[in-house]
Amino acid sequence: LSVALFLWKRKSDMRNHLVIIRLLRRHLMRKPNRGDSPVTPPAPPHLASENADEPATPFFQELFASIDDLVARENLHRISSTSLGDLASKLNSNPKYVSQAIRQETSMSYSDYINMLRVQDAQQMLLEGKELLLSLDQIADQCGFGSRRTFYRQFTKFTGMPPGEFLKLSQADRAVYLERNPG
Repeated sequence: LSVALFLWKRKSDMRNHLVIIRLLRRHLMRKPNRGDSPVTPPAPPHLASENADEPATPFFQELFASIDDLVARENLHRISSTSLGDLASKLNSNPKYVSQAIRQETSMSYSDYINMLRVQDAQQMLLEGKELLLSLDQIADQCGFGSRRTFYRQFTKFTGMPPGEFLKLSQADRAVYLERNPG
């Protein structure tokens, strides 16, 4: 540990601090050797699982449940200007924690998670579209997409087909598609 600290002494102070923090994290999170004491303190929630293969911690599971509930209750995904910072402040949390909770529970980034919810709403609106008589641009706008291009790109990304092709499916086929592909 001291050798690594000595090697980084020449770099700027800010980089020094980041390297020291990383080295200390690794040191604290390593598995104990035979000579070490068998009891190691648990890592704080933000350090607990930097590796995506590790199971999610209860802290992040509870935080994601709060995130999912808040987004559904207030339809935050339909507001195109909603940012990660806005969501974190509504939850009185840190944006980094919110991002990590979403990533651990859904394996998606914040923007992919929000866009997935928007696409699900768009699919429902397209399924009911004949009664509502909305254009694709109106549906994109109501679902929170900032532009038509983004709407088409995200819709195709999550469904495998553009919205126009989805509209060509019959009403029954769209319902079956939605049951098979919930999001």
